[in-house]
Amino acid sequence: RAPIVANGYYSPNYIINGGMDIWQRGTSSTTNAAYNSADRWWVYYNAGTTTFSKETSVVPTGFNSALKMSQATANASMVVYQFVETLNTRPLVGKTVTLSAYVAATAATTFNPEISWSTTVDAASGASWTTLTASGGTWSIPSGSTYARFSATYTIPSGAQTLRVGGVTAVTVGNSVYLAGVQLEEGSAATTFRRNANSIQGELAACQRYYVRLRGSGGTAFTGIPAHGGALSGTTMLGMINVPVTMRVDPTAVEAYALRLVNLQDNVSLAVTDVALSSSWANGYAPYAVFTCSGGGLSANSYYRVGANNNGGSYLGLSAE
Repeated sequence: RAPIVANGYYSPNYIINGGMDIWQRGTSSTTNAAYNSADRWWVYYNAGTTTFSKETSVVPTGFNSALKMSQATANASMVVYQFVETLNTRPLVGKTVTLSAYVAATAATTFNPEISWSTTVDAASGASWTTLTASGGTWSIPSGSTYARFSATYTIPSGAQTLRVGGVTAVTVGNSVYLAGVQLEEGSAATTFRRNANSIQGELAACQRYYVRLRGSGGTAFTGIPAHGGALSGTTMLGMINVPVTMRVDPTAVEAYALRLVNLQDNVSLAVTDVALSSSWANGYAPYAVFTCSGGGLSANSYYRVGANNNGGSYLGLSAE
């Protein structure tokens, strides 16, 4: 939660991963209307094919990375949002807040900052939203990929349960817009950017409260992922996934790629073809999932570990977004 006071560190920033440091899902994607880029950021585009990617060269001074939005096939409007859950929205109700960010573009364009609010607890993309009027208006972004820091000021109404924070930008074919250092704080002026947490590891943990991706490495040797369980039948294993943090709520979705189950007693390896949530303990401590293996081959009541299927991109992901 923000503001954070821990070990002498104070952060005014209510935005998690505002520095675009954490990219658990990967560093480049064209998936639309989804969490597909920097952690905690939901993205959308209305035309063509947009690539959302991690930028490490064109960044503001003192930053490690930025969110790059590039358009290859058609001029488009792009939306970048973070949904601030109710737990972190309520402390801002009735207060003046300032949204600030560093923005750059290869060709001159605009970035329209936005804070919207919903009366729904922990609302998401499909909820009903009311957009607030800003003191700060449209941000005019010059060409040349040179960053400028912009800000806008808002007042959060009494009925707000969830905030949607971000903005809309226009990108023409062959050009890019870069976003970094996003900060939402109390007060009528932007202060020096600070991460939500006091370290990169802390920022990762804050992101993992919403989404965790557990990875395995490639090669022919078995490399484990922190998930294991027992076979219920010749085709199904009930497994426990060990998550590194307590998640926001019990996970609502699970995803997997290139996994296998290994019986360490006889070294039998079977590919995982499907994974689904089965049940979980309260507060997201130890989510369970059911893995279905192709072609059978499991030994009922035997113990199995989950590992990489000889693929460096193998992963098991849990979402509580």
